[in-house]
Amino acid sequence: MLHENGNLTEAKDFYKKILEIKPDHCEALQLIGTIEIQTGNYARAVDALTNALQIDPKHALTQNNLGVALESLKQFDAAMACYNRAIGLLPDYAEAYFNCGNVFREQQQYDEAIKSYNQAIGFVPNYLMAYYNRALALYKQGELQAAIVSFDKAIAINPNYELFHNDRGVTFLNLKKFNEALSSFDKAIELNPNYEVAYSNRGKALLELNNIKEAIESFDKAISINSTYADAYYHRGKAYQNLRNFEVAIDSYEKAIASLDNLARVDPSFSPVYYWHGVAHHHLRKIATAIESYEKAIRVTPNYIEALHDSALAYLLIGDFDKGWTRMEWRWEHMNLSTFKDRRYFNEPLWLGNESLEGKTILLYAEQGFGDTIMFSRYAKLVSDLGAKVILEVQPQLVGLLRNLEGVSQIVAKGDILPKFDYQTPLLSLPLAFRTDKNSIPRFTKYAHANPNKVAEWNTKLSEKLKPRVGLVWSGSEINTHDASRSIQLNQLIPYLTTSASWISLKNELSEVNKSILHNNPLILDFADDLHDFSDTAALIECLDLIITVDTSVAHLSAALGKETWVLLPHTPDWRWQLDRVDSPWYPSIKLYRQPSIDDWTNVLEKVKVDLIARF
Repeated sequence: MLHENGNLTEAKDFYKKILEIKPDHCEALQLIGTIEIQTGNYARAVDALTNALQIDPKHALTQNNLGVALESLKQFDAAMACYNRAIGLLPDYAEAYFNCGNVFREQQQYDEAIKSYNQAIGFVPNYLMAYYNRALALYKQGELQAAIVSFDKAIAINPNYELFHNDRGVTFLNLKKFNEALSSFDKAIELNPNYEVAYSNRGKALLELNNIKEAIESFDKAISINSTYADAYYHRGKAYQNLRNFEVAIDSYEKAIASLDNLARVDPSFSPVYYWHGVAHHHLRKIATAIESYEKAIRVTPNYIEALHDSALAYLLIGDFDKGWTRMEWRWEHMNLSTFKDRRYFNEPLWLGNESLEGKTILLYAEQGFGDTIMFSRYAKLVSDLGAKVILEVQPQLVGLLRNLEGVSQIVAKGDILPKFDYQTPLLSLPLAFRTDKNSIPRFTKYAHANPNKVAEWNTKLSEKLKPRVGLVWSGSEINTHDASRSIQLNQLIPYLTTSASWISLKNELSEVNKSILHNNPLILDFADDLHDFSDTAALIECLDLIITVDTSVAHLSAALGKETWVLLPHTPDWRWQLDRVDSPWYPSIKLYRQPSIDDWTNVLEKVKVDLIARF
């Protein structure tokens, strides 16, 4: 009754008392797991439900609920496995099919999502949310008319949910059926007269129907409900621009841009405003203001994951390692980060510097990008010096490079079977474990080594050295969310390359555009087809005199090899490069070139050209 009536804390205490009497009480563990899901404690839910399944692995409800917890942690493959086991135990389990659909939709596998929702609906013909979520999947799939049919099914079951009508209207907008969209938005507003999103969407439909005056009225209504609603300000600006009232249009655009600041003044308890205010200032390199805003968000909402994580980056950027390393541990709870999606769960305890490692075996494992792995693998020696046998697990592309890293007893490619170990630590937690500050950074001149045989092969391939050889990387991986700010267009870079050096591209993947540019600029040698992993790139770098690169993994690789490396940085750099300095506290061989203002690569490249002339 306590649980059913929503008294979750008391119910959980009751279930714990049951477990004190009978530790293997499967139902009590399952119900505790359910409460953890209801209260958003998904990692603890996984623990409780996993323990329940160890007692009774054939409990379909527990399998399904474990899937829900794992899905909430963005561990989609593991969640899907749970749902499939639940369906294997209970073939007509509609909720498990529905949850499979949600995982497929989250992973943008819309065909599979639609199939799963159809299966759920087959078992429960009036499954409201299956119809609605199927409509969302169909919308994403571009099957807009089918999405309308599915929205209509959901609305037939529950006609009083304004969200259904609003989303149906958005679909009609994309079908360019503006009158039908308008009717849907009007119905959403009828159900919820304070639904600012529907008012703003209604204004968009009216704009398309060239009813500009009424559109402005609708945007104004949205703004009267939510005075910081940037979407409404933005589209109201477009409406006034259509009327050629440019001054009012500009005013609306500026209000859209300023909406976060305005909301912070109107509603000081609304912590997301402080967070986004911090994000904006962080991007503008106003780090003190960013930190102040992050801290306000955290004071209002102490477990504000995004603010805690982003404040860690800000503190590290200004060299406050004590706060930075501690708050970096919140990366495991940040749902938008790869660390959250790919989080590993071990039975072996996490080591953060407190226990003795003498005579123990510890797993150090990569958790983020190639550059991070190269940068923090230096800690393997420090861990080994504590008396531990070190197993290092890294991405397969790095195994050849790091195989002989000092301090490593065994290297394992990620995905391969792991040997036994006593403790485990993700690489980016090692600075916290060693209480690293600006005076204790393990600053090795050279800690990675190229394969001598591959170096010899590259020297032969490069032929006679007539000029200094300079390696070049102008862009990173496009999947990186910050790639646009850190990368340079190849065409922009070429005019600054002096003929006094031989230029070698260190890019192993090239777009068709860049292939064409390189083909027409024989000044830069391209060996992309010969760079299969980092050991190949390392061997090529050993044959060069200087590396010039934007902020990519090659910067870490080159510096870890002890090679002179010039790194070109955006106005607001990644935390590891800190602010204003021209050297790196992590790599003695690095020289930093920084944008004086946002997107100003011209100033950077001019400085590089001057230094190249002096260098060669």
